[in-house]
Formats: sequence, structure tokens, C-alpha cells
Amino acid sequence: MTQHLSLLVMLMLQVKGIQGQTEHLYKTLGEDVILSCNVSFSTDKCSSVSWRHNRIANPATELVSGGQVKQGSAGASRLSLSRNCSLLIRNITAEDAGVYTCRHETQAKLKVFLNTLGITSSSPDNDGSVILQCSLSGYDDVLCQQSRMFWKNKRGIVLLGKGPEFDFRGQNNCVSILAVKHRSENNKRYSCILFKDNKVKNSIVYKPSFTDASGQTEHLHRRVGDDVLLPCRAKSSSSSCSDVNWVYSKDADATVELQVRRGKVDPSSAGASRLSVSGNCSLLIRNITDEDAGVYTCWFKDTDESDADVYLSILENLPGHNFIIIGGAVVKVVLMFLGLVAALVCMYRKRTQKILKKKKSHGG
Repeated sequence: MTQHLSLLVMLMLQVKGIQGQTEHLYKTLGEDVILSCNVSFSTDKCSSVSWRHNRIANPATELVSGGQVKQGSAGASRLSLSRNCSLLIRNITAEDAGVYTCRHETQAKLKVFLNTLGITSSSPDNDGSVILQCSLSGYDDVLCQQSRMFWKNKRGIVLLGKGPEFDFRGQNNCVSILAVKHRSENNKRYSCILFKDNKVKNSIVYKPSFTDASGQTEHLHRRVGDDVLLPCRAKSSSSSCSDVNWVYSKDADATVELQVRRGKVDPSSAGASRLSVSGNCSLLIRNITDEDAGVYTCWFKDTDESDADVYLSILENLPGHNFIIIGGAVVKVVLMFLGLVAALVCMYRKRTQKILKKKKSHGG
């Protein structure tokens, strides 16, 4: 009897653990997201699946019933069900944040907490300042109380307090505020970083709508295996390369990686053995690979506000690229040979015609 009771208790604990299973997702506004129903059956069983959405301030809303999206539900045009009954939400908004519950008659329910991060900006004021607001949305405000949102510039430096080009105004519950100068000569990116449980959960980048008009952005295109020299066109009072710094990011939205600090290559950077700083503070990358493509930013003293971007793109060789080059060369040689033969034939004909004319004149 005691053994049966122990087995029953263990089974109840296992079932309770499955029913309490949750998943937490952190996404940026505008992304597409797939919420897993954690089921192993195929689409013919999705007719028994339902999805519900809930936020603490709003009543629960049924989005999917009997395997079909309810057309009267909010954002129904952006919802669809996959073959494994997962819920796909396209172009997510702050209103999509909350807890989603998947139910099936043969499966324990699964809860997915969807948390969204977004940036809004104000219009420039008379001083050219723009207010950036980084907003976190979730099931309730507890998430915001447990999280921290801080800002970095494109150099990867955390912005605290006040500087010549920014003013960090702190975090108020679910919103972190940064005021920045909005000028064409200061076309800078700012990243809002979401930090929770001692980990970076998500990040989003603010990019000014205008393009850089200062001439401090350059685009280079190279092939795999080439050596490339990235010029540093940042303005500075310093002329010493011992003050130059270089950082790299895969794209404008990616994490910043230090390449060069105060004129010296960071030994922990990827591909450090292929990096060096030239006499004019340019960054030399030898034997480039696909992984080297991205945005490189340089500046001199940390007190300088001027920096410059170099966008490096890697050109891919087309299939049969070498064959095409060799084939083209062969065709060129053949055409030259045919041209020479045609010229010789033409000269021979003219000479033959002259000889015939002379013979006729002597015969007459």
C-alpha cells in the first residue's frame, strides 16, 4: 500500500511539473515570432488545439479555437497556425505582449510569456535634442521591476549621467529615457539593452532617419582572401595612432566587439592575428573571410564626439567563377587569332587582284 501511495505522489508531482511548464520569449517590435505548443502530433490533431492571450489588465482573449484562427480576435490577420500547432504572429506590436496558453485535450497546457522591446523618438526640439524612449511590455509590471534597461552608443560604451551629446534620464518602471543631439554631423546609433537575471535578454537599436552627410561613412567591397585597409576618417585633435580605437559589429543591430583599443589590437578579438594598425591609423585585415563583413567604427580619444563608420561587404565568387574567367580569356585569344587570319586573307586577296591586273595590262 505504501509503495502504491509513493508512486501516486510521484505521478502527481510529475503532472504538476508539466502543467506548470512555461517559456519566456524576448522580442523586438516588428519581428515575427513562433509560439510553440510543445506537441508531437501533426496538423490533423490541431483541430483540438486552442490558443488564448492574456494580460493582467485585460480579460483573456481566445485567438484560436478548434485549430482555426478566430477572425474577430485582435490582430487576426497577423495570426496563423503551423503544422505542429504552434502560433505564428507576424510583425508583433506592444499589444501582443502577454501570456499565451496552448491547450489540447491530450496534452498538458503550455504557457508562453511574450515580452516586447521597442524604441520611440520625439521630434527634434529647438536645440536639436530628441527624446528616445525604450519601452518594455509584458504580462505585468513585475517584469519591469525585475529588469534594467540601459543605453550604449555605437562604440559599445554605456551612457550614464550627462555628456555633450546625450542625457540619460533614467528608467521609470517600464520606460528608459535618453535625450540625444539630432544633427546630420552626429548621425549616431544608440542601443537599448534589456538586462535581467544577470543576462542580456534583448536589445534594440535607434538609427536616425537621415543619412550621413559628413563624409565619415565609407563602403568597401572585397572578395574572400583579399587584404583590406579600412581608413579612419574620424576628426580629432589627436594625430597619434596610440589614441585610435576600432570596434566591429556584424550589422547595425548586432553586439559591438572591440578590435583595437588605444592603438593596440585586442588579443581577445576574433581574427586578432590578422589585424594590425597602419601608420595612418587605418585598420588592416589580412586574408578576409565572410565573417569579417560588417560595420567597423573608429574614433580617437574617448572625449572626442567624432567617429567614422566603414561598411565592409564580402563579394562572393559565382559558381564556376574561375572557369568563366579562363573561358573568357580563351575566347578573347581565339577572336584575336580569327581577326589576324581575316586580315591576312584580305591582304592576300588584294595582292592577288593587283597581280591579275598587271598581267592583263601586259597582255593587252
